[in-house]
Amino acid sequence: MISPEKQLYIRNMESRTMGAWPSFQTIIDDGWVLRFAKGYTKRANSVNPIFPSTDNISEKIFRCETQYSQLGLPCVFKLTKIASPFNLEEFLDKRGYSKIDETSVQEVSLLNDFNSKSRLKMDYFTAVNETWLKHYCHMNRVSEQNQLNLKGILTNIVTPAFYVLLYNKNECVACGLGVQDGIFIGLFDIVVAKNHRNQGIGTQLIQYLLELGKNNGAQKAYLQVMLNNPAALHLYEKLGFQEQYRYWYRKK
Repeated sequence: MISPEKQLYIRNMESRTMGAWPSFQTIIDDGWVLRFAKGYTKRANSVNPIFPSTDNISEKIFRCETQYSQLGLPCVFKLTKIASPFNLEEFLDKRGYSKIDETSVQEVSLLNDFNSKSRLKMDYFTAVNETWLKHYCHMNRVSEQNQLNLKGILTNIVTPAFYVLLYNKNECVACGLGVQDGIFIGLFDIVVAKNHRNQGIGTQLIQYLLELGKNNGAQKAYLQVMLNNPAALHLYEKLGFQEQYRYWYRKK
């Protein structure tokens, strides 16, 4: 049984992450938040049942499937333990939705000092630009079509953001994004160039992002990491991040 305090925390965090990673269009259907961003990332193209709902579940699922189908998108549900109604997954099971991509939502206090002894050169921007976008898309192999969609999502961020690049001499070796919302800063799009991994560069990148957030008034940082990524899980554990809850997707 999840306490009311934990339910509120999860609901607030899920709302916060939707603001940090905005979609292009949003529909609210009886407590369910339907997000659409031309198919780029499941986070921005999924049903988020985080608020209480009362309508017939089967009818609501059908409405969601129709909405996404009309846009040529699969209907995907992003679920947590507070998904409403409580028996939603039973209905999704019966309709052929499989559980995929379980993810850990983690948090760390920024009261600690995150300075690194060995530092690479850092550059950052407070709005998305072609330099950051070029390096990120190259390292993460983002297709040309999805580059436009990614830029659209990033352009829609309205809270303070930090687009960080790390350089080894003149070569860009890592990219990351921090999106701040009050006392929270969320970390997104963390990537290190393939031939520079396992050298502590990811640690330095995250330390820079945490410092930028702390200097801008953030007191806590959060991130989302898939459970099938042991290297990232180990890195975040070393930096003091602790799991707060999990989410997963249901997709036909």
